[in-house]
Amino acid sequence: AAVERVSRGWARPFGLALRAACLLLFLGNASLLPRSSAVAAELPDQERLARQVATLLASGKVYAVGCTHLLALNHADNHVPYGFFFRGMEPYLRHNSPEGYRPLSAGEMPDTILVSRPFVPGGRSWLESEYRDETPFDFRAQGVRVWRRIAATPGAAP
Repeated sequence: AAVERVSRGWARPFGLALRAACLLLFLGNASLLPRSSAVAAELPDQERLARQVATLLASGKVYAVGCTHLLALNHADNHVPYGFFFRGMEPYLRHNSPEGYRPLSAGEMPDTILVSRPFVPGGRSWLESEYRDETPFDFRAQGVRVWRRIAATPGAAP
């Protein structure tokens, strides 16, 4: 009888604590979910962004990582064939370019790089030293960053 009374006495506070813990876990995980209002992924929004990418294509070579649809909507090819970095891509790139991955095509780097997901193939020190983040609001709203090549100064190392 004593054990039954003690277990009844603990059941209610334990049940409340368990419910509170589940609620906190749910709220914590829900806050990590992407918000649809933060990323406009509707086709008209993507087409509007693709029209802006067309101006970038007219002014030079464009490399897209994770947002190759913006090039596809313009019927344009990517600067290099690596538009997504899936599992196993890092070892492949290390094997094929031991000096470090750089998106070279015919020995040239692109004028603009579009990135819509974390981009760390073999590090990106070259990205931050040779390019400047010039992301317009429309691109940022769709989760795309725009990196423009810094103009080389005469006598500077490439």
